[in-house]
Amino acid sequence: MSRQCEVLNKTVSFEKLINLLYSTAYRLTGDHQNASTLVKKTLCDINLGHPPGVVVKQLCTVFLANNTTGRFRSNRATTTSIAGNTIRNGTGIQDALLHLNPVERVAVILRDVLRFSYAEIAETTLLSEKDVAGKITSARWALRKMLISKTMEK
Repeated sequence: MSRQCEVLNKTVSFEKLINLLYSTAYRLTGDHQNASTLVKKTLCDINLGHPPGVVVKQLCTVFLANNTTGRFRSNRATTTSIAGNTIRNGTGIQDALLHLNPVERVAVILRDVLRFSYAEIAETTLLSEKDVAGKITSARWALRKMLISKTMEK
């Protein structure tokens, strides 16, 4: 287990856990209604006696399982074309995240936002650690390309 996840598991109160789940769900879905639905579904599927890191992994698993049906895709309108992708004005990184494929989005959020280890991400996404590293690398490059293009438009 990563050092960050160990600290997370020891220090999170119930309120902080709910805030963490909602924040992570919003980063994954880009939509308040979908984030709330994702958190509720996760809380119904798991015992809250688990450490917070396990609950966050479950949230990501629920997101990936339901994303193939389009259930947690954002409903927000898009307005600007950047690097071949349509980006909403004024949302920057969050909007760029929404243009990653779901597995890349989960991997980069777990690694770069929540500091999970590659092994923990591999366990959550059911990929090898090598594949996780590849997904994270490609996601970072895509984010960089989209954000640089957006900056140059201003």
